[in-house]
Amino acid sequence: MDMMQCRPLIIVYCALLAWPTLLGVAALGEQLKGGVKEEETVGNPSGSPQGALLDQLRQQLLELKQLNARLEKATVGGGASKTVFPASVSAVDQKFRPRKLFSEADLPAEDTEDGWYKIPYWRAGKFHREKQINHSLTGDTTVTSRVDHVYGMQQDKSGGIWHHTSWPHVTRVETDKYDEYKIINRYEPVKCEPNEFAFKVSSTDIDVNKTTGKIERVTKQEEIHHYTPGPEGSALGEVEWKGYTASGEPNTTNEHSSVEEMQVEPFRIINSWRKKDLRASFKKYLLSHGMADLVPDDE
Repeated sequence: MDMMQCRPLIIVYCALLAWPTLLGVAALGEQLKGGVKEEETVGNPSGSPQGALLDQLRQQLLELKQLNARLEKATVGGGASKTVFPASVSAVDQKFRPRKLFSEADLPAEDTEDGWYKIPYWRAGKFHREKQINHSLTGDTTVTSRVDHVYGMQQDKSGGIWHHTSWPHVTRVETDKYDEYKIINRYEPVKCEPNEFAFKVSSTDIDVNKTTGKIERVTKQEEIHHYTPGPEGSALGEVEWKGYTASGEPNTTNEHSSVEEMQVEPFRIINSWRKKDLRASFKKYLLSHGMADLVPDDE
């Protein structure tokens, strides 16, 4: 069931929550129409039954506002998701099926494909993340999601900062119960503006039990990451994703989470990364894409 199919259920849910409020309004109208006996005001902190009903209505309206805020988070902006994800994806390699003993030797060879793209200045440097907040219709859940990322490797002649990415790429994320190995199968920037940066990721997630060393769960994901600059050198991220089973069939609706990553080191030029000559690669990329005027001078 996708988010559009869930919306009628959300509307019914809100209507049920609002029903006591509607009954309260009707009761208040009846009391105002029929008059109020003086003894009914005794012990009423508002001084009248109308005041008591108004207090109750205010509380119910507050609860409805809180529910609406949760719905807006869970549905990414209050409406149905605008991100279109594939109906299905390719199946996971048999080596990573659940209940099998995990071995890092089975992970794919990294960096067989690569590319360059420009990033905003505030997104450049080394960033650290401790947690993420998952949003759902029932509320927010904070989970451990500890990881470091480096963004930005080269600077062009005009001062623009460029990031190099390659795939497949493996990232290990430590959680409370598992070591999660995220295999980035594809990484593609979709938006780069002064105050917004967004990219698309296709990945395979392998959850390995810390105690047994066995694969507990394996899924594939399609993700869209949107980042904006935050306070004190931070980057604020909104992530939307859709999960798929090991056989490639969808197993979730579009989901949504928030992260905050803090810059722990400023941007610096990196000429070598995983045994790759990034300086030569960057110059070659600029020349092959008609940007010879941006090729940096030799250091």
